[in-house]
Amino acid sequence: MVLRVHLLSIEQSEAMSATKEYWEEIYSSKKLEEVGWYQPNPGVSLEIIESLGVPEDAAVIDVGGGDSHLCEFLLELGYRDITVLDISRNAIERAQNRLEELAERVKWVIGDVTEYHHERQFDLWHDRATFHFMREVSDVEKYVAIAARTVKAGGHLIVGTFSERGPEFCSGIPVTRYSIKKLANTFLPYFTLIEGQNLDHVTPAGIKQNYTFCSFERNN
Repeated sequence: MVLRVHLLSIEQSEAMSATKEYWEEIYSSKKLEEVGWYQPNPGVSLEIIESLGVPEDAAVIDVGGGDSHLCEFLLELGYRDITVLDISRNAIERAQNRLEELAERVKWVIGDVTEYHHERQFDLWHDRATFHFMREVSDVEKYVAIAARTVKAGGHLIVGTFSERGPEFCSGIPVTRYSIKKLANTFLPYFTLIEGQNLDHVTPAGIKQNYTFCSFERNN
């Protein structure tokens, strides 16, 4: 099955090539069940989405969601406008192959979130375990600005990162860890914190990783 995906421009692709090659290698050498962030049921994300009252006709974008199971759970719940953005073609192709015919109901975008530009806006931006890879202040600022531009006024943002008690590295890459307060302050003044929580994720190897999950509303 071959599905159409949106690609970023040549200039943008060249800028992200080193990072892209790294993640392509990860997704070509490891099964989904072997990576530390594997989550067969994205229960926390689904609970937050339900608590926010996000309607089934909402436009949803899952950032870094390449091979995640979230989009198929959302499809089962009746969501009809889902976009998945990921830097790795391999991750997206694996998800498409797993979903089979259902993959045609999802819009797939291959690209770096810090270079993402789209003419449309979304009601919900979801990101589990991508934002904490933003190490440079400039990349954090780009991410926040793009999220602010992409989420509709009154829309919602969900971000899950390693907490201040979480690991300092993921897949060999250093990450930025966030407390609830730090994450909330990072998205000011564009987003207002609705709720924050800390919880443990258990990897396939049985290792506990503490996460910070926050939900926000886009300010008018």
